Amino acid sequence: MNKLRELLKNEPVAAAVGAIVAAVFAYLVTSGAMTADTADFVAAVLTVVLGVPIAVGVRSKVTPVDRPRAEE
Repeated sequence: MNKLRELLKNEPVAAAVGAIVAAVFAYLVTSGAMTADTADFVAAVLTVVLGVPIAVGVRSKVTPVDRPRAEE
């Protein structure tokens, strides 16, 4: 649970993108447009092909809200 909290705190954009992708797959499976097996395969392919470049691209667009504190 601490890892999840840390992810949401440090990588909010990546967490949001992952949640949106999961929601789209869930909708496609429940609407019958895609089977669960196909969704698993497409998710695996997208993770391999787009996972790293998207994470790097999204991360490069994020600016920190707070200024880092100097150690006292």
